[in-house]
Amino acid sequence: MRLDRAFLLSLYLTLFLACVCLSYTLAPLLPEAGAIAWTAGALFVVAFALEGRWTLSVLAANGLMLLVAAAAGIWIAYRLFEPPPGFAEQTYLPSTVLPQLGVLLIVLMVAKLFRPKKVADFWSLYGIAFVSLALACVLDSDFVLGPMLLLFWTCAVWSLTLFYLYRGRLQASLRLALPWRAGGFFRACRRTLAMLAIALVLFFLTPRIVSPQADLLKMQQIQSGMSDSGIDLNRTGMIRLNTAVAFEVQAADAAGRPKGDLNPGQRWRCQLLNAYERGCWSYRSTAPRAPVPVERRRPAPGEQDDLPDLGPGQYYLTYVFALRRAHRLPLAEPVVLPADPRQVPAVSLYQGPDGVQQVAWSRYYNGELVPPLLPRQERYRYLQVTLPDFEPPPVDLSAYATEFHLRTPAVAELREWTEALLDRLAAEGKLTRADVEKLPDGRLARSHEKVARAIEAYFVLSGEYTYTLDLPRKNMALDPVLDFLWNVKSGHCERYASALALLLRAQGIPTRLVVGFRGAEAAPDGWYAVRHSAAHSWVEAAVPGPDGRSTWLTLDPTPSWESEESGGLAGWWRGLVRGAGSFWQRFVVDYHADRQEATTQEFWVTVAGGFLRLGRLLLDPVFWAVAGPLALLLWWLRQRRQARVPQRRWPAEVAFYARLLDVLERRCELRPLPAQTPREFAGSAARQLRELSLPEEVAGVPARAAELLYRVRFAGRPLSPAEMEEIGSCIQELDRRLGERRAEVAKVGTKG
Repeated sequence: MRLDRAFLLSLYLTLFLACVCLSYTLAPLLPEAGAIAWTAGALFVVAFALEGRWTLSVLAANGLMLLVAAAAGIWIAYRLFEPPPGFAEQTYLPSTVLPQLGVLLIVLMVAKLFRPKKVADFWSLYGIAFVSLALACVLDSDFVLGPMLLLFWTCAVWSLTLFYLYRGRLQASLRLALPWRAGGFFRACRRTLAMLAIALVLFFLTPRIVSPQADLLKMQQIQSGMSDSGIDLNRTGMIRLNTAVAFEVQAADAAGRPKGDLNPGQRWRCQLLNAYERGCWSYRSTAPRAPVPVERRRPAPGEQDDLPDLGPGQYYLTYVFALRRAHRLPLAEPVVLPADPRQVPAVSLYQGPDGVQQVAWSRYYNGELVPPLLPRQERYRYLQVTLPDFEPPPVDLSAYATEFHLRTPAVAELREWTEALLDRLAAEGKLTRADVEKLPDGRLARSHEKVARAIEAYFVLSGEYTYTLDLPRKNMALDPVLDFLWNVKSGHCERYASALALLLRAQGIPTRLVVGFRGAEAAPDGWYAVRHSAAHSWVEAAVPGPDGRSTWLTLDPTPSWESEESGGLAGWWRGLVRGAGSFWQRFVVDYHADRQEATTQEFWVTVAGGFLRLGRLLLDPVFWAVAGPLALLLWWLRQRRQARVPQRRWPAEVAFYARLLDVLERRCELRPLPAQTPREFAGSAARQLRELSLPEEVAGVPARAAELLYRVRFAGRPLSPAEMEEIGSCIQELDRRLGERRAEVAKVGTKG
């Protein structure tokens, strides 16, 4: 390959990878990003094919520049008034403009390729590529971006290496043939890995400082976790798993011992949503009466003594909460409400002006708990007491609250679809005809709980609906729930919970959505960590009890993740990508001073534990009984293998050098080191021969043999018969002199 073509290939690959990285980060924010990326890729191929054959004139380039500037200005102005669906209603101005600037960079990069290029033009292209990559890192921090960045830097190092050679030959001939192995790509890979290793060491030694200002330019993409904006089903795109820790909690029994058997599927309630409108869920108060007042208390000597006594089996949860990690205060399910309305199962502790103050939560008549208004601070704690198995008590829902939890969007098809589903379940024997009987107003007459559980099981077990983090839409004119039920039939927990809630409301069953977390990662001493990736939504339905009062029934219609990950190699790959993404999020995106300290402690604890286990193993006689004979067997096999290794066979034309090596090893125990060349070995051998007081003509035999070896092997000039006889006699004389010298040394030693 010619030098100029190799350089242009590396340059175009570098620019193309910069466009790919930027387009990937723009895709969740701009619907046009995919089309722009494909168009740019096609233009890259055309520009490379036309390189050196056709270029834009100055007039055409200026006209194109004005056209691009005008179109960019109009487009940016339009986007400022009509933000894409990936943004919130109120965003900072830089966050709104940055994606538009990314598209402008791609257009400028492509337009620059069709102009004649000098050294300054190449530097401009490199500058645009690096700015595009920096903007991509600002817009997103997804795990997939990591390998893309590594590939970009490899191509960039390769391209800059070739640019150095190309720039030096601009005034000379550019048709220099360049072998592929000499093109520098593999060398660039090695240099990139070396720079990456150094950068990782510096990165782990100097973690970033977390501050609210650091996230001002981050786009509000769809990420797993808790937010204050409720649920918006109109958003589309891929959900990015956020593996940052939302909160930490310690579980202990009544005696204060750590509790390590917390349910792996533990639910953590954070927020209730009861109002649905145009695909959005929010909370609206349904309490006509004020909450039951709870007086402020001071902590007793035992902090848990102020909590109610729930009887045998109760355990306590101590939450460590950071405002920058989560938006809502979670409570573990079930939230046990004592019989005394003045008692609540949770209290908050914070550092006040008079020391540590303890404030109980407010309790509403319908079973809702409201956290107290505490001053914003970095971290504070609160306590909860609960039971592993607890049946929620009945609640008295007012007529207003009942009607509020039955409000559905003005979609007639929703009730028709639900009735068709109930008829299908009745035909399959999962419900009876009596279960689906209706009242005159169209509501279910009875079996509210049975019908609710049947529809829940339909979503989970029918196989018609699957779990995915990709949130597409097929018919934007439909309500998001109807589009999910009819067309998409795949999604995450918010779609399933919304569908079940509205289906039950259409049949006269009051429902509300619960937003929180599901699951926890166990740690030593009863501690558990709950991450934003464990965010979850489920449904609570008010079903009538025997006494006529309602009970909130928990329903979870979301299929398990196993349905998505089953499938052999595909499931293994998804698990691998998810684990790598978790590592990226934890040790790259969310790596700060606290994480550095925790990682350092975990490292030294692991090292200490390893040395402790090694010491115990070395003191175990069973280990030596097994390892001793095994080590002797391996040593014996190694000795036998070394004995069987054949000696190096020298060709006949350099057999004299093999005889020289044999003489030096047999008489003086001299042998060349693995890293020594024949000339270096000859020099060291001559020095030792001179120390034996041998004549100079004898001590110089190794150097003479090395010169002849180089002449035969590398110059291609074989020895004549006279030269072969001469070097043979010299080696024979060296052998004789060394033998005599060795005999003299032995004789002197005997007399002594």
